[in-house]
Amino acid sequence: MSQRFDLYVPRDSWLHRLDPRTKLWIVLLACTTALIYKHIVVLAGLLILAHLALSSAQIPGDRTVTLPALHSSHDLANIHY
Repeated sequence: MSQRFDLYVPRDSWLHRLDPRTKLWIVLLACTTALIYKHIVVLAGLLILAHLALSSAQIPGDRTVTLPALHSSHDLANIHY
């Protein structure tokens, strides 16, 4: 079984042309916002913004949906907030 670990998709979009420092600041701001405001509406808004940015940059869906295998009810029941 072969797995891909390369998540980069070469494109000529606004997201690819954006300065790397700006991208790092955006990720830092999004992570900080998600940690400070743990309300489901804020988290859903961040998720929607991320998916809109990736879809506008023409990133294929198979590269954006990479969830870890923590979907069993036993694992989800042990999460403490």
